[in-house]
Amino acid sequence: MDSKNEKLLYMIYQVFDLSKRAWNKNRKERGMELEAHPEHADKNHRRHHGHDKLRGASLNRALKVLEENPGLKPSELAALLEIRPQSVTGLVDRMEENEFVERVADSQDRRIWRLYLTEKGKDICKIASTYQSEVADAFFLPFTEEEKETLIFLMGKLVAYHKNKEIDNGDL
Repeated sequence: MDSKNEKLLYMIYQVFDLSKRAWNKNRKERGMELEAHPEHADKNHRRHHGHDKLRGASLNRALKVLEENPGLKPSELAALLEIRPQSVTGLVDRMEENEFVERVADSQDRRIWRLYLTEKGKDICKIASTYQSEVADAFFLPFTEEEKETLIFLMGKLVAYHKNKEIDNGDL
């Protein structure tokens, strides 16, 4: 690698990959993965149609967002998850099939559907939160509290810069 920037980018990718593996390790055994719809079983089909985001981290993020914001419309959920509306439709379908969420018609406009966690969905949120804490504690074990604060600051700065850059370029 030629530059510090390339090394940093590669290391960020490695950290992402390792954290994803740590998170995925026992997720299915804890009931935190949706069953794939039969037509989405083929990996190439999922990738081509944008269904790769229907599993794992997206499920947990979606449940967490709905826990914090009950009654969102699917389009609002898509915006908060920063995924395409088509992808959120499949995600909501899977969550409903697994009885994690229910769609409820809006009281003011029956054409609008609102999303609410079921008791099962709330239970999964609690399990996921506990598990996420365990995974995060183990993953960041090599760091002191001061190093974690520094890393939070630096990564936050990097995220804020690139989110603002997307906004400035009209990419959002």
